[in-house]
Amino acid sequence: MAAQDGDATEGMLHTNRPPDEWDLRCELWHRLWIAYRYHRRREAWFDKLDKATTAISVLLGATILAKALECWLPFAASVIAGLGFLSLVFNYSSRRVLHNELAVKLMLLIADIEGVPIDDLTMEQVAMWKKRYAAEVSTKEPPMLKALAMACEYEQAIAVANPKPPPKVPGWRLLFANMF
Repeated sequence: MAAQDGDATEGMLHTNRPPDEWDLRCELWHRLWIAYRYHRRREAWFDKLDKATTAISVLLGATILAKALECWLPFAASVIAGLGFLSLVFNYSSRRVLHNELAVKLMLLIADIEGVPIDDLTMEQVAMWKKRYAAEVSTKEPPMLKALAMACEYEQAIAVANPKPPPKVPGWRLLFANMF
């Protein structure tokens, strides 16, 4: 009996035969690449936020020193305080570092997977890779933002020339993908 739409089972890749080592390896490899792309994009987002917050704070701090903008002093001080508060609460720089560390761990795991020739592949190796992913990445990984994860999945499908990529995320959703 052929699998029907919506009956996808973990490890079953478009057939109704049991998955072998190669299927499981490819499934894990694909998931890891999507996660890698996701964490690199999050790292870049938090890096930009951190730099923008710092730049605006410094710029407004400089305006406080200018006599010509004396009438804007309360506004500039409020914005500086607000930006400092946002940076303190959301801790952009530590989030950037976290996503960088996760991306590096994912790439090391991908390299390990790609380093094993198909003839040497065993179920034990696939299980070890899944265990490493669970122990080194999943335990520290914050929940993924859906639109951003979908965009990364689409990018990965295009990168590997998948003939049936998932639907492209609409531009308006991408605009807010790092926030919601």
